[in-house]
Amino acid sequence: MNLDPRARILVLLCVGVLAVVLERPLTLGILAGVCVLPLVYARVPAKWWWRGSWAVLAIAWSTMLSQGMFYSMSPKTPLASLGSLVLYREGLAYGLVQSLRWTAVLVAGLSLVATTPVSKLLSALVRLKVPFGLAFLAVTAWRFLPIVVEEFQIARRARARRGRRKGLSIGLFRPVIAACLRRARGLAEALDARGFDPVAPRTERIPLVWRWNDSVVLAGVAGPTFGLLTVRMLYLAYTGDLWWDVRLLPVYAFARGWM
Repeated sequence: MNLDPRARILVLLCVGVLAVVLERPLTLGILAGVCVLPLVYARVPAKWWWRGSWAVLAIAWSTMLSQGMFYSMSPKTPLASLGSLVLYREGLAYGLVQSLRWTAVLVAGLSLVATTPVSKLLSALVRLKVPFGLAFLAVTAWRFLPIVVEEFQIARRARARRGRRKGLSIGLFRPVIAACLRRARGLAEALDARGFDPVAPRTERIPLVWRWNDSVVLAGVAGPTFGLLTVRMLYLAYTGDLWWDVRLLPVYAFARGWM
């Protein structure tokens, strides 16, 4: 669906709220799966799906392993042990939840930038009252990302042809950082030569238009997000003995069983 970039950014904010509000692996997994759909629509190349999947699995595995070994909250149920190292069941569950939260927000952000032109993304950020300097910095950093990847691949191929071993090392990052600094300096000089003024009024090449479908999609996402946030706040007040109402017992049960 062709949404206004402002609506997409607001939906991304709702995903961030839901990632914090939800605590069960099932609901967080569903959230992450829904966030993947725009990437499917954008027809991301298969190699990036493969690489992204391995990156997510590596982060989830490392997070679960570290939380499982160094989980400090109670209760703790030992699941396995190797010498003095003990793997706790609650730590693994906590690491899984944190990994799914990170994955949902990351995939939602990638879906935004993969389906939104850079010029429209800048206009949307400015329309949402983000300072122009900060919005321009964020968009420029995103446009530099493919260049950084290209420089990294060039440096890696050059090292391989010289007979050096493959893999990550400090020496591999030095030419990449140097190339990025040269490009950044060239961009700054070009902007200065053209009299770029971040506070001067400017017109949009393609004005943004808010349509009815933007309002429908945003209402369909923001409504449940606000509702679940309210349920979570009421449940936290109940479990913290701050305030509770007997008429809200079904709400508390829903938060305990499904969120």
